[in-house]
Amino acid sequence: PKDSILIFQSELYRDRLPNWTHELANGSQGRLIFTPEQSGATPQQVKDNSLELMRKLMARCEGLCGSVFIGGMEGIEAEARILRTEQPSLPRYAIGSTGSAAQEIFANAPGEFSGSLQQHASILSGDHTDYKLIAQRILDDMLQGPTAR
Repeated sequence: PKDSILIFQSELYRDRLPNWTHELANGSQGRLIFTPEQSGATPQQVKDNSLELMRKLMARCEGLCGSVFIGGMEGIEAEARILRTEQPSLPRYAIGSTGSAAQEIFANAPGEFSGSLQQHASILSGDHTDYKLIAQRILDDMLQGPTAR
């Protein structure tokens, strides 16, 4: 459905987003949500405060049926932790083949980051790069909802 893929990003990074983020957001299902830049006494505090707000708004978004972690840096671990706290029944998926933090969190806890795809978790591991197949499996799993799990 329209706007079924929400991409959260801090206003701090508006000019630094990769093209694929814009492509996903400009598709019929995607929407890019910029969260406001926050104040701070130093540039690092501005960054930390802005990202904290983005993560909290993302985690508190009503109607989420899952979260997908792709690539990323240290912030992905914080996002995963916040989502687990705010919405503990929400399935989470980490696509390991995208590398970086997503690969690490999947490798450290594949059962926590494969929704109910545990028997097919290998498609989320670092070996698979058929992203159309991966996306379809994740979406199918999310749409089953908690009653099917």
